[in-house]
Amino acid sequence: MRRAKFDEKRSVIGIDLHGTLLNRDWSVSDTLLPKLTDMIKKLRSKAYIFICSGNDLGFTREVLPHHLIDLIDGYILENGCVFSNGKEERLLIGEAQIKIIKALESDLQKMNLPDLLFFAHRLGTVSLFTRDHREGKLPDKLFDFLNNLLQKQTLNNEITITHSDVAVDILPAGNSKYSGLTRICPHQRIIAIADSCNDWEFLSRANESFLPYNCSSHIMNKFIEKGFSILPVERYNNAADKTVYKSEFGYTEGVLDILTKLADRL
Repeated sequence: MRRAKFDEKRSVIGIDLHGTLLNRDWSVSDTLLPKLTDMIKKLRSKAYIFICSGNDLGFTREVLPHHLIDLIDGYILENGCVFSNGKEERLLIGEAQIKIIKALESDLQKMNLPDLLFFAHRLGTVSLFTRDHREGKLPDKLFDFLNNLLQKQTLNNEITITHSDVAVDILPAGNSKYSGLTRICPHQRIIAIADSCNDWEFLSRANESFLPYNCSSHIMNKFIEKGFSILPVERYNNAADKTVYKSEFGYTEGVLDILTKLADRL
């Protein structure tokens, strides 16, 4: 893949998928799509627009409307381990890390894991889904099981385990949506819009951070524990240190609300 350069705009807005841009049905609401499209078009004159997700490119292209895909500048996938221009994928991790992850995935596939629905296709991470858009359970039980299991293994220091509201993700240590985005856009101001535990590094280290109303209670508790202030998005003006802004709306509507506030102030 030819290396893309992102050096013309001051900011980059990274938007999560599950629980954020996507609604409960894993789609972008048809009623909100025209307004969302117009808002992203408006913001593209001021910032790069990235999707930042634990998913792969195939899933992303499946769930996003085609004319919305055309407005996305780049994709940070598999929780920061993969970059895509929307057509091709490039791993941001090394062969040694991939080897460890793939061996672990092979071992886990032989086990009887609680609440597991399926392993998703991944290039450099392990993603174990406990929910889809029709059925399933929150991934908390599976996360606790795997976290306890992996803490007893010698490779514990070489991996990170986290979860969204639909899946448990295992990735090489030192990687996150934040690290992936800053690797591709090293000079930009990072603006994060996300909702779950696998977004912690992304949200806590970004220059400006935003949550939809439906964000995970785990992530809210972690912000409080770390001394962050959580303010209504209406109070966003200039981002303050250790402050995160929360919309009064959830999912796609919350993203639209946040983007509207950003368009007024960027």
